[in-house]
Amino acid sequence: MNRPAQEAMPSKMRRLRILFVGNETALSELCKTHLRQAGFEVSRHHVARDQQQISERLNSESYDIILMEKRLPNCATTDQLGLSRDQRLSVPIVLLVDATEEDNALEYIKHGVWDVIARDRLSRLGVAAHRALLEQDLRAKWVQMEREAEFARSVSHDVNNLTTVLLGSCDDLARELAGDIRVRTLVEEIRTAGELSACLANRLRSVYRRQLDAPTVLDLNKVLSNMETLLRRLLPSSVELLVVPAPEALPVRVKRGEIEQLVLNLGLNASEAMREGGKLTIRMESVVQDASGQNFPGTLQPGRYVRLAVSDTGCGIAKRNQARVFEPFFTTKRKANGKGRGLGLAVARAIVKQRGGILRVASEPGAGATFEVYLPQVEGVMPEPYTRPVMHDPSGGTVLLVEDEPLLRQVVCRALRSFGHRVVEARDAMEAIGICEQERSIDLLVTDVVMPKISGPELATRLKSLQPRLKVLFMTGYAGSAMTSAGSNYGAWLLQKPFKPSALARKVRDILETRD
Repeated sequence: MNRPAQEAMPSKMRRLRILFVGNETALSELCKTHLRQAGFEVSRHHVARDQQQISERLNSESYDIILMEKRLPNCATTDQLGLSRDQRLSVPIVLLVDATEEDNALEYIKHGVWDVIARDRLSRLGVAAHRALLEQDLRAKWVQMEREAEFARSVSHDVNNLTTVLLGSCDDLARELAGDIRVRTLVEEIRTAGELSACLANRLRSVYRRQLDAPTVLDLNKVLSNMETLLRRLLPSSVELLVVPAPEALPVRVKRGEIEQLVLNLGLNASEAMREGGKLTIRMESVVQDASGQNFPGTLQPGRYVRLAVSDTGCGIAKRNQARVFEPFFTTKRKANGKGRGLGLAVARAIVKQRGGILRVASEPGAGATFEVYLPQVEGVMPEPYTRPVMHDPSGGTVLLVEDEPLLRQVVCRALRSFGHRVVEARDAMEAIGICEQERSIDLLVTDVVMPKISGPELATRLKSLQPRLKVLFMTGYAGSAMTSAGSNYGAWLLQKPFKPSALARKVRDILETRD
């Protein structure tokens, strides 16, 4: 073994499974020698001499790389090898050619070859194998991430559907029991919990796919006031909760679900540090960082900020751990009480960072901890305004509702009828097409985007060919620019799940009042 090969050899040899396609035994052995010099341990080395043997080998064994001799009769390209597209993608093929044919490498690559190496330059084989395996590793990780992303999207979609049902039922219950203050309070808590569950599902999905956010200006005082009852129910009875609002409005640009999740994560994290009981204080105020940058520690730029401080009287955090508490999966609770997954504070910090703020911790062992959130305060913009309730409209239009989930279809149908619209229900796209062929007085199509067999956008295209003046509203549990563009491409409106009945009614009213 020459000295350069020794220097290039990694400390731990990687095993390599080879299928050599060709008749030249000497060439096959020479390839093995070069691969060993490059730091590979050839753990499997099989030879195939024709298409039938190749097929048998690939169906019975797994290989990391295929070395194919160009001189093999009837196997000039991967098409002639009889390999499927998946086999070509999963196993890199390196074609070994005469020196005079190396210039034709691009043509061979077009036919599915991964790399082309001249027989008198086999020293390149080690580099090619390293690159091939790296690419295979990356492809495997990408496939795994795609599977996880699809699972996250599916979970989020189902949770958003169920949350829409929950919110709709809460509205119905609140309307039926309007005079019972205690029941209305419980209903509001259920509604808040439902919205938070949808937020958690959407955050799960955003780990794999960056979503198009639509934050609004909210008053942090009001958000905390609405959450206080829920927080008290979630905290152990041994933990006293004190919420200290600011005397003035605290407008910040955030998503409501995000800020609620942030408060919950910080509050529950604090309660877990008080296993014997204690006091949890949440304090809000408006602060100013001047040009000198000395008012508050950290990297705050000059300007006005909303400060949210969550303090506990628990066991505190050791100095050596304070720099790591925001790391994903880092936790000090597992040994103590079997709890803690190390994600609550990491998610909290990600939310704050996304909104242009900072999150820091101050603590002493045995003296509790304070987590401080600084979010840019919105200047010159009023918090989210009060929205006038949508009243019953006796002149409501005719709506064709297409939804394959029975519970969701029932809630949406009930909501639309309660606001004065005539609703025709369809369980799937084919039933909707049949209805539209018989009834020509439909004003609006309300449909889910993802449905079996025929999607919402495809259904909209078919129905608009029957009724060109038909308006379309897509309901979707997915988010992002792709969904936004899908709505605009079909001349349709978009309503994001989960939604309240009043939001649905308001959207439908606006669409029906829009001129063609």
